[in-house]
Amino acid sequence: MSKSKKLKNIVAFDFDGVIYNTALESFTQAVKAGAEFGFVFPDKEKLKEKFLAGRNLVTQLGEYYTVLRLIKQHPGINFDKLTEAQFSEECKRDASFHKAFLDRFVAHRKEMQTTHPKEWAALQKQYKGAVNLFRRVSKRNLVYIATTKDLASVLALLKTMGLNVPRERILSKEFSGDKTKQLAEIEKRTGRKPLLIDDSIEQVARATEKVGRAVLAKWGYSTELQKKAAKERGYPILTGRGKTAAKKLTRLARKL
Repeated sequence: MSKSKKLKNIVAFDFDGVIYNTALESFTQAVKAGAEFGFVFPDKEKLKEKFLAGRNLVTQLGEYYTVLRLIKQHPGINFDKLTEAQFSEECKRDASFHKAFLDRFVAHRKEMQTTHPKEWAALQKQYKGAVNLFRRVSKRNLVYIATTKDLASVLALLKTMGLNVPRERILSKEFSGDKTKQLAEIEKRTGRKPLLIDDSIEQVARATEKVGRAVLAKWGYSTELQKKAAKERGYPILTGRGKTAAKKLTRLARKL
């Protein structure tokens, strides 16, 4: 029997916001795409500060259009005080623009990856301790990556971390942009429900409803309101990335 078949617990890591901080790279591509939609800002540093705060509410790349639109219309906006429901309503107003914005965003990303790969990679940084956490959890669990990021980007960034994750254990946007479908596929392949660790309370809520258990990473892209809501709803929250955190993930995964 192979080692993977002996491992009963399944843990699925989100990528952006859990393993890697890619917010600055997203900002770079969003600004380029936004300019094509008339979103031009004179103060790039102020824009970056607002954008990075708004990033915490985004679950799909096309929603960056809404972040930029809100900053343009409301320069003093405080995204930390905006609830998921309020942001969702704003996104509905822009739904007809999201696909076109996404296409331009992805085009700019691919261009930079092709022409300036080192500069592209330098825009993104792994979270301190993320590699060790991933490796620790991998010792006692079968680990997958469930992400809405494209596969090529994930593989390129994993390589910079020295992590060799088989492609068949990476469920990316090419498989589905719906993370619950990714988790269902993991369950289909392994015969066990996976434990998801994600920095988005919306993803944690959906996974908990559909799969049965998810953990909110306290770091990454989540607002204080979201962390408070997670605590009120009784979702497990992972505060560290050391041995204690790895044991907690294994313990929670074992219950599924």
